[in-house]
Amino acid sequence: MDRDSPPNWNFFGTVERLIKATESLLDQHAGHGGVDCDLARNMITRLTVIMEDAAIYTTREDKERRDALEARLKSIRDRLDVVDKPSERIRAERLMLGGNRTQFGRVPV
Repeated sequence: MDRDSPPNWNFFGTVERLIKATESLLDQHAGHGGVDCDLARNMITRLTVIMEDAAIYTTREDKERRDALEARLKSIRDRLDVVDKPSERIRAERLMLGGNRTQFGRVPV
C-alpha cells in the first residue's frame, strides 16, 4: 500500500460499528451482574490504535466527525472505569487463590 493513500475501507463506518458493539457490550452486561472487562478493554485498545493509525489519512473536513468518535470512545473508557472496579477484581483474585492462602508464591490480597 502506498503510504500517501488512504486505506481501502470505510474508516468512519468501521469505527462507528466497533464503538456501537463496545457500547452494547457494556449495556448488555451492566444489568446482568458484570461486564467482561478484559474484552471491553481489548476492544477499546484496538479502537484507539485504529483511530491513531488512521489519523494521518483523515482530512480537515473529517475532523469534526473524528472528534465526535473520539468523544464517544472517551465516554466508553469512562463507563468501563466505573464498571471495572478494583474491589471486584480483588474479590475475583481471592476466589482464584482459594481464600486468603498464598499460592505459587503470591501474597494474599
